[in-house]
Amino acid sequence: MSRTRFVLFLLLLAGAMACRGPRPHVDEQQTMAPARPGAPYTVVARLRNGGAGEGQVEVDVQLVAADGTTYRGSRKVDLAPHEQTVLTLHIDAPPGDYVTRVSTRYPPR
Repeated sequence: MSRTRFVLFLLLLAGAMACRGPRPHVDEQQTMAPARPGAPYTVVARLRNGGAGEGQVEVDVQLVAADGTTYRGSRKVDLAPHEQTVLTLHIDAPPGDYVTRVSTRYPPR
C-alpha cells in the first residue's frame, strides 16, 4: 500500500471513530417518594458515557406499579467522551409502591 493511501486510510478511520457517538450506561438510580401530598416522585440517576464518542442520548424513566400501570418521563442529555453526570427527573404519580426502570438510548428518537 502506498504511503498516500495509508495516510488516507488512517484519516478515514479516525473520522469514522469520531462519529461513533456515546455509549451511555446507568450506573445508579434512586427513587424518592414525594415530600408532600401531590408532589412528584423524584428519580436521580448517575449516567456514564463508557465510550470515546460524544452526543445526545435519551434517558427514559418508568415508575411501574404492581398492576402494571406505568408513569413515564424522559429527557435528552448531551454526553462528552467518558463523562459522568447526574440526572434528576420528576414524575407525577399517585402514592404507591413502584419499581423504577431507567434506560438510555443512542441515538435519541
